[in-house]
Amino acid sequence: MKSLNIIIISSLAVYFISCADKQTQPDQMDQVDSSIAKVSEGSKANIEPLENVEEKRIQVRGFIEVPPENRAIISAYYGGYVKSLSLLNGQHVKKGDYLFSLTNPEYLKMQQEYLAAKENFEFLQSDYNRQKELANENIASGKSFSKVEADFRSAKSKYQAVREQMKLLNVNINKLEEGDFFPTVNIYSPISGMISKININSGQYLDEKVPAVEIVNTGHLHLELEVYERDIAKLKKGQSINFAVPEYSSASLQASVYLINSIIDSERRTASIHAHIESSIDSLQLMPGMFVEAEIILD
Repeated sequence: MKSLNIIIISSLAVYFISCADKQTQPDQMDQVDSSIAKVSEGSKANIEPLENVEEKRIQVRGFIEVPPENRAIISAYYGGYVKSLSLLNGQHVKKGDYLFSLTNPEYLKMQQEYLAAKENFEFLQSDYNRQKELANENIASGKSFSKVEADFRSAKSKYQAVREQMKLLNVNINKLEEGDFFPTVNIYSPISGMISKININSGQYLDEKVPAVEIVNTGHLHLELEVYERDIAKLKKGQSINFAVPEYSSASLQASVYLINSIIDSERRTASIHAHIESSIDSLQLMPGMFVEAEIILD
């Protein structure tokens, strides 16, 4: 009998403990679900960006360039043989420096034509002045004076034209009028800069208007960038630009938008952007034509 009582008491104890567990289990599950919800909300807050970085920058590419007035392509106005040439690529020259010389027998004929035109002009000018005085005094007929006047104006035009030819040949006109002829003419640099290309050799015949030497002044480098049509509306003057040159990948350089070309390239669907370099580049040997990668920072 005593053993039966012990079994009954033990069974009742197990029953009450089981009921207590069932009552507390929902409360614990609710707490777990609440904790999971809080973690999930925190994770979402960390994943969602505060702002879309891609919309704040435009990735572009382009080249380093110089203004057209800082680039000169030298050619001969009148063909000739290259007599003297001592230029090297990368050599620095100043405006007015001697570059090379050309020689051609035709130069002598042109100088003879100049002297003949000058003499004829001066003769007809004297006759014109005399006939004009006679016409004013009604001594000479108007018809004869008109012919003298026409001849004088024609001679004057020819004289002025051949005089300009002498200037293009860089002939010293004062010495030529004194009797000195120049079978060789010198070519001088029209700008200061660096020799970037040489297309001639000594003894070679240089045809007129054929490029002989190219000079680039790197004093005002700028960026020429290409921007896709879809991004043009986002741009405006003054926006900051970060750019890098592969040859100097460790250098972080800055520029700013200066001009936005309103003409769209029909094939590439891009427009060119002219940007001024604002970083100091004295320590870098940047040259026109160098490739650059850049990003335009939108306001």
